[in-house]
Amino acid sequence: MGGLFKGLYLATGLTTSMTGACWLLTALQAGPAVAEQTRSSASADLGRRADEPPPLQTVVPSPGGLPREVVQTGSLEASESADLYAKVSGYLSEVTVDIGAAVRQGQTLARIDVPELVKQADRARAVLEEARSQVAQAEARLLTAEADHQAARAVLDQSQTEIARTVAEAALSDKEYQRIRRLSDQGAIQDTLADEKLCRLQAARAGEHSAHAGVLVAGAKLTAAAARVEQARADLRAAEAAVRVAAVAVEQADIMLAYTGIVAPFDGVVTQRNFDPGAFIRSAESGAQPPLFNVARTDRVRVVVYLADVHVPYIGPGHPAEVRVATLGGEVFAGEISRLGHSQNPRTRTMRAEIDLPNRHGRLRSGMYAAVTIRVPASSGHLTVPAECLVDLPGKGERGVYVIRDGLPVLAPVRVGRCAGERAELLSGLEQTDQVVVNWQEIEDRSPAMVIAGPPATAGSSAAVLLP
Repeated sequence: MGGLFKGLYLATGLTTSMTGACWLLTALQAGPAVAEQTRSSASADLGRRADEPPPLQTVVPSPGGLPREVVQTGSLEASESADLYAKVSGYLSEVTVDIGAAVRQGQTLARIDVPELVKQADRARAVLEEARSQVAQAEARLLTAEADHQAARAVLDQSQTEIARTVAEAALSDKEYQRIRRLSDQGAIQDTLADEKLCRLQAARAGEHSAHAGVLVAGAKLTAAAARVEQARADLRAAEAAVRVAAVAVEQADIMLAYTGIVAPFDGVVTQRNFDPGAFIRSAESGAQPPLFNVARTDRVRVVVYLADVHVPYIGPGHPAEVRVATLGGEVFAGEISRLGHSQNPRTRTMRAEIDLPNRHGRLRSGMYAAVTIRVPASSGHLTVPAECLVDLPGKGERGVYVIRDGLPVLAPVRVGRCAGERAELLSGLEQTDQVVVNWQEIEDRSPAMVIAGPPATAGSSAAVLLP
């Protein structure tokens, strides 16, 4: 298009310039082929005077804002790192690893000798066995009590049956006595026979009273037997609870014994070892003492950067990042923002961001420095123009651009956001359809200007303006 504009700059005078411009405008509207054919004739007809000012180059603002490229210094850290302390105090009896050793999750790294914990575990197991034997005894007592209860119920049933028998005997004896008494009163029989029947009646009635008393006694015994059953059941529950308590004590003793072994919490590498066999190890609860080991997971590392306040609103998880490690000859590792702290340090006004990188070969080491470049694609609704379009407004500390309004170059104040290379982001002051003057230094007055129409303008496209 630059060559096309050069063909537009020739003019021999105001009238010739206007006429030639309109003729060339018609050729441009007919298409690029026609414009190319008429270029030579236009150059002949539009000879520009020596004192005629050069035309103005214009562009249409581009939407979308500017991409961001943030360069920060980062440091490499292990994805997981753990200091391993002792839970119990004792003498270090065994150390199975040294620094640099690769370990697996659950692997025993060292063992502490604590004999008293062994004895406590033995005692807890003995108490558990005693509690289990108490349960067995309580079960036996319960069976005995239930058998006694069944026997007492049988006695009660028997006593109730005895009442029925004695009642029947007393009734029969009463009838016999009444019959014999009438015969004795009539003199039919001797009185001694009546006396005998009377004695039998009294004995039957005494047996009936005794049977009733036996029922009461049997009922009392049944109640006592039922109480003994409940007591036996309560004793059994207490014995079972004692077993559970003893079992918990055994588990606790086993847990404390397990603490005598220092195990790796995950797959990784031993980065520190601070004690040798024979050293007395204090538990972490006893006071300040360095850890026995430090284990770091190195198959994956995290690169930590601290973002300045000005970049925080624009960077989020998923934004691509390049990590350049100088100690590895400037090798670049591709990654992305994995997570953000979502909170700024009030003293430094920075926010922590992390980038996860695979490290299967172990070349990346914790503590290395790296230059991290984070690229944030343009995603704002702001417009951008070439930076050369910006004009400093004298005495105001502000900036503006020249735009074509009604054929005139007009200076419009704008609010500038960021500048990146040859482009500047404008926060306000322009519309996307405005034509912005690039070579604003050529503007000499505000005389009417003619805009040479071309193909439909697109974002970032340019056109030429002839000042008559």
